[in-house]
Amino acid sequence: MNPRQRRGVLLISLAVVLAGVVFVAISGYLRDVRSQLGPMLTIVASSADLTAYTPIQPEHLITAEVPERWAPPNTFRDPQELIGMVTSADVPQGTLMTTGLVRERPSVEPGQREIAILIDAETGVAGKLRTGDVVDIFATFAGDAEAGILPSSRIVVQRAQILEVGALVTDEDETFNVTTSVPITFLLSIADARTLTYVESFASSVRLALRSPLDDSLLDDGQTIYQPRADDLGRLGDPLPIRPIEPEPEPEPEPEPGPEPDEPDETEAEPEPEPDETDDEQEADA
Repeated sequence: MNPRQRRGVLLISLAVVLAGVVFVAISGYLRDVRSQLGPMLTIVASSADLTAYTPIQPEHLITAEVPERWAPPNTFRDPQELIGMVTSADVPQGTLMTTGLVRERPSVEPGQREIAILIDAETGVAGKLRTGDVVDIFATFAGDAEAGILPSSRIVVQRAQILEVGALVTDEDETFNVTTSVPITFLLSIADARTLTYVESFASSVRLALRSPLDDSLLDDGQTIYQPRADDLGRLGDPLPIRPIEPEPEPEPEPEPGPEPDEPDETEAEPEPEPDETDDEQEADA
């Protein structure tokens, strides 16, 4: 081996040694960095600018790997956790999705109202109502005999969704009668909410009828009202329309009394008696 070849082998050996030294140094540096940064963590960020109250869809999200020590504690880790929520503020692109930037989608949609009333625990579906159940709301009206309004029972709201069932409320009146009620919160349309408010104020009783959530059928108006026969309220009969009582004819006015005739004056002189015919005849004979 000539001197030139020996120098080449030496240079190659030196390059290998230096490469090994560099590899060891880089590996040590990476281990040191990893030990300082900690494990990596997957987080969720926005893939586009989102305005407030935007329903979050899968295309609005991306994932990224960051050191766990740098990830905020309230950052979402799984994109599926955000699907169906809405943003509570404007979210620029690339923002880490945290719990303060999103909220649950409101259960009340436009055109709906959330309304609560007290239902008698005995006449309602006691112990069987749960959040998400669907019920029909029945109301009974006593009627007014003087006005010709018959008593009736009506289905005032069909397919009312229950949002919440409250705790039992016990009330005692002046006569020491104890009643137990349950506050029920419904999700209704504006028209049904008005109807329920009126019913709670003026109906003699309100009851709930639990129905299957798969039952989408609705009754016609003629099938939601029941009234007994007007001529036999003590026995069940066919529904009849409300018939007003005809007003009684007004009595004819009595004639006004005229002026009373003048009574005879008791002070007037009595008429003179007529002469007796027998006396005149006796005078003539004489």
